[in-house]
Amino acid sequence: MIQHDYGWAGFNVAKNKERNDVALANKLFEYVASGLPVLSFPHKAQKEFMEKNKMGLVFEDVDELDERMKAA
Repeated sequence: MIQHDYGWAGFNVAKNKERNDVALANKLFEYVASGLPVLSFPHKAQKEFMEKNKMGLVFEDVDELDERMKAA
């Protein structure tokens, strides 16, 4: 994993929104353990956890990704 710059831990937002809002992706912890910052959509529990621990970028829409990464 360390050959990458970021890890992707976003869920499919079109399905299971309620479940996604209370879940933390296992791969979130794998990326962090590897020293990678994480990219994710704003699933409630995951967003709060990532922002509290400064683990990467949370964004509303994939179209924001380029701009947010340039600013980071």
